[in-house]
Amino acid sequence: MRNRQFIYFIAIIRHPLRALEAFFWLMTGKKVRARNRLGALLHNLRSDYQVWQDLNEDFSTVRQNDSLQLSALMQKPPYFQVIILSGAGDDKLLDDSLQSIADQWYPHVDYIIANGHNTPTLHAPGQSPHYYLWITEGDILLPDSLFNFASVINEHTVPIVYSDEDQVTRTGERCFPHFKPSFNKELLFSQDYIGQACVINAELVLDANLDPLHRETRAKILLEAADKEAAVQVASLDKNEKTQASIHHIPSITLSRFHHKSVGVEKWCSSADYNKLLKTFADSRPFRRYKTGSFGFAYLEPALHSEPLVSVIIPTKDTVPLLKKCLNSIFMQTDYEKYEILVVDNNSEEEETFDYFTTLANEPRVRILSHPGAFNYSAINNAAVKEAQGKYIFLLNNDTEILTPTWIRDCLAYATRDDIGAVGVKLYYPDTRIQHAGVFTGIGRMAGHGHRFLEKDNPGYYYRAHIVQQVSAVTAACLCVKKDKFLEVGGLDAENLVVAFNDVDLCLKLDAAGYKNIYLPHVELVHHESVSRGKDLFGAKRERYLGEVTYMQEKWGMDTQVDRFYNPNLTLITEDFAIRTTPPE
Repeated sequence: MRNRQFIYFIAIIRHPLRALEAFFWLMTGKKVRARNRLGALLHNLRSDYQVWQDLNEDFSTVRQNDSLQLSALMQKPPYFQVIILSGAGDDKLLDDSLQSIADQWYPHVDYIIANGHNTPTLHAPGQSPHYYLWITEGDILLPDSLFNFASVINEHTVPIVYSDEDQVTRTGERCFPHFKPSFNKELLFSQDYIGQACVINAELVLDANLDPLHRETRAKILLEAADKEAAVQVASLDKNEKTQASIHHIPSITLSRFHHKSVGVEKWCSSADYNKLLKTFADSRPFRRYKTGSFGFAYLEPALHSEPLVSVIIPTKDTVPLLKKCLNSIFMQTDYEKYEILVVDNNSEEEETFDYFTTLANEPRVRILSHPGAFNYSAINNAAVKEAQGKYIFLLNNDTEILTPTWIRDCLAYATRDDIGAVGVKLYYPDTRIQHAGVFTGIGRMAGHGHRFLEKDNPGYYYRAHIVQQVSAVTAACLCVKKDKFLEVGGLDAENLVVAFNDVDLCLKLDAAGYKNIYLPHVELVHHESVSRGKDLFGAKRERYLGEVTYMQEKWGMDTQVDRFYNPNLTLITEDFAIRTTPPE
């Protein structure tokens, strides 16, 4: 294995300036950020995936025999019917799919070849199917696929089970793995991320009066199931234990989809057909509005039925140019009228600051609150929330700039839903790279910002940086939440989390209370991260920071748990969704 010095040597040769940036972050104690930069410079998807396969996949005869024995012991083994969507007229592709079904370690299966023109061909009908699985000719089921699905169903009797998947070329090379999150309703309302590596209970298909031979049937069932929750109770954190969700995810590869070069590397996970289906779905539900987002992805936004008063809370200390830029962006870029701004002063000393506060007295929607004493971000915001007159709260950093005029309206569309907790947004560094696109716990044995440092026009990992989705947490640099819900979970922890991770803790408390935290990529701000307060690098600040890390690890198990909206097959070292290349624990 290459040592650290050699890795830096290679990085410096390839990209000297960015390698120096990574070295700076390492020297200042920000190891995850340093690894982010190195990962971006040295990442090789194909070789990483080969390493992953070598570490995680076992198709040995011993395991095959074990699977057959376990299948025989199942009291009610599910019966699968694989529907092969055909029509390309390529016999080799069809033969490859058929052979993969014949090679299954699980015996209770038949298949139908459906080409949309001729009478469907049913192979070896044994009984009525319990579950349907749709594939397209050329797709290959891995030998243990149906056994893995059957094992979950035998244990939990869930209506829908899906897994991770990859792609396979005509020459048999497997590539472009898609390691997916656990069930994510909001993500499904933008992207068919569940894909075809999915089995659905036949009763759901029959109850919906849908023909299983039609291509759209699977996606329609998934959307209906998500909309009605289909008895789905999304797993919540409760003393670090996850309850079983009714839509179950298997974090391993079961299906290799045939790789069409014309489709591109990742775009297959979305399509114009799926967008049409989303629009039809939204049109039949007045509480969902169809909108188009980045990279051609649609999202179904909740309708905003009222315009409640909003309180925007901005802690500050001096640094008037930053605060002025932040407030001016609100005044000039906000299309929502019913808001107040609470500027909370913590120990400002400069004459320029108080002169600016005097000018703000002429702004009817601005109030200046004083919170003297040692800097305690949690206490400052908690005190301001008590003074807030708005029904909804925005926690906002003084080093942010609003880019999206509809930012309040867009966030409220979600925050006003009974099932939603915190709503976060996309934040950029001043150079337009992404600073925040949702927080994922477990990264760096704590929590990391997914896709940090990603270029603005880069799709990232299966477009996740640019799609509405449920996440475990969002940053309080811009966070919207209903005041009652904020108070219900005790607000920010002013005793144990004075500066860092109080926003993550708040979101996890909301999650544990049954509320969903949402990331909105179409609401954009610039964030001059921690410019006004400085870094947590040395002395007492570093000691306090490490204490907060320990507290969060002990409370939420961040050093042992993998975020359910992430995937255990992705790295916990960097924030770039790279493939994990270390042995599974």
